[in-house]
Amino acid sequence: QLHAFDKPSGALMSPGNALEVVAAFHTRQQRTGVLVHVDGDAVTAKDDMAPGDLYFFNLTANMGGHYIPGLHGTMHQPVECSGAGRCIRSTGRCECAPGFTGDACARIACSKGCSGHGVCQATRKLLEDAGLSYNDAFDSSMMMSCVCDSGYRGFDCAMRECPSGPDPLGGPGGAEGRDCSGRGVCDYTDGVCQCAAGFFGSRCESRTNYV
Repeated sequence: QLHAFDKPSGALMSPGNALEVVAAFHTRQQRTGVLVHVDGDAVTAKDDMAPGDLYFFNLTANMGGHYIPGLHGTMHQPVECSGAGRCIRSTGRCECAPGFTGDACARIACSKGCSGHGVCQATRKLLEDAGLSYNDAFDSSMMMSCVCDSGYRGFDCAMRECPSGPDPLGGPGGAEGRDCSGRGVCDYTDGVCQCAAGFFGSRCESRTNYV
């Protein structure tokens, strides 16, 4: 994932590019095939580039910056609202583009605001709560994920959970719980089980002799 950006000297990159550039390895680009961002998020191959005025970039996070070709150490300077929003001069606050959040629009927002059925938390907080370690990676407070309320699931907490029950084929002793007891299909829009023929109940836990 090494990219180079064709931009005039001192130009600000569009949010679609700037939000991805975070750490520049100050190594001159040699005559090697690379990918070049051209218009927005479009990527095209550029096989032959002259050395001397392009750099390798490590695309790892959503921080803004601007790129001045040939000027050492200036590829990632602070940019207003992280290049992912616009500043409201009257209030001094950022109005973030869709998908970004935070005072400086530096964090990737949770999808659909967790659909109103969860809490949006940073990766660092999620892992700390689970007793896990994320080292000291700089982006652990910028990557956001939903923690869904009970009864909801999915990356955006939009899926209603169906009642679960023991599935005879799901584990030792048939005690492993599954949606609709493994005997039906869950409708995640309303959390209701559609039981297979021969089964009934809110969890499809009961069997009938009438099929």
